[in-house]
Amino acid sequence: MTENQEQTSTGNKKKSKSQLFHIFASIFKVVLFLALIAAIAWGTWSYKMYLDVKGQLTKLSSLEGQQQLAQQEVQKVVNQVKKHIILPEDEEPVIATVTNAEALSKEQPFYVGAKNDDKVLIYPKAGKAIIYSPSADLIVNVGPVYIEQPQSSEQSNAKPTPTTAAEKVTSPSPASSPATTAQP
Repeated sequence: MTENQEQTSTGNKKKSKSQLFHIFASIFKVVLFLALIAAIAWGTWSYKMYLDVKGQLTKLSSLEGQQQLAQQEVQKVVNQVKKHIILPEDEEPVIATVTNAEALSKEQPFYVGAKNDDKVLIYPKAGKAIIYSPSADLIVNVGPVYIEQPQSSEQSNAKPTPTTAAEKVTSPSPASSPATTAQP
């Protein structure tokens, strides 16, 4: 090769190395910019989540917030059950959560087939009790509810106790049973 050709090929190599360096530098700048955008987006999302959780915690710290949350839970369960059965429109149910299904089913046939965390909707005015399984999205059982009336004037301040038809009048009701927890 001649000296002229060697200088040209060396110059081309320097140019190609310089161009390659600029390409990599440009790619690095783009990747760095995208990483910066992703970090800002993640930080914004994290801060928003923090504010949401802080707001929920503040809300739950108050009695009004707890009542609102309970009301939302009741409405959620009622909306799920409405898909399967016509519910009384003129009253809001008392909702209890089954916490010991095995003991309940031994005590009262109404609870046979119920599982822990199933919901019991009690409509005292309509005289209806419904066991709903949120996990299976099924109605497990439906039965009538009888309200015990006070027998003497001394008991006139006592609250009525709902019971299902499968129960004796003196047995515990779904709402007052120790294996269920009621939500207002």
